[in-house]
Amino acid sequence: DFLISDSIITFNDTNGKLLALKPDVTLSIIKNGVDEKGVKQKLYYNENVYRVWGSTRQFKEIMQTGLECIGDLDNYDVFEVLYLAARSLSTISSDFILDISHLGILSAVLDSINAGSELRAEIMTLVKQKNAHEISGVCERYGVSSEGCELLKSFISIYGAPEKTIEK
Repeated sequence: DFLISDSIITFNDTNGKLLALKPDVTLSIIKNGVDEKGVKQKLYYNENVYRVWGSTRQFKEIMQTGLECIGDLDNYDVFEVLYLAARSLSTISSDFILDISHLGILSAVLDSINAGSELRAEIMTLVKQKNAHEISGVCERYGVSSEGCELLKSFISIYGAPEKTIEK
């Protein structure tokens, strides 16, 4: 499914094997990583990727820099990644914002309304776009209760300092 997407440049190599220009580095790391109990992998990358760009819908080559910490993680690992992100941003500018979110909360709400995979995918996209109007339409189409729909739409307005957003 991943290679059939219209937002990925695919081509056949000279022996007929289907290849793709990387739209993201994380997927390659996960595909080639080791998934064993007790194993933790820490990797960083700085590579070119190819993505459909904004409203132009044209492919653009961009540099993607990042890190992955995969495996049996603990709170220290999470802290270490967040600390590195904050330090990296502060190196670029003292006027930065580190935005942290956790999709586990949204996933729990989707579980509570018995959302199937199609509804989940649509809602995740719309929450990312902060599109409350379309969420209402999707909820109506899938028969989601008004309470469930309002709860889903509330995710769009939750942002700010942890002490203000945790309660919401």
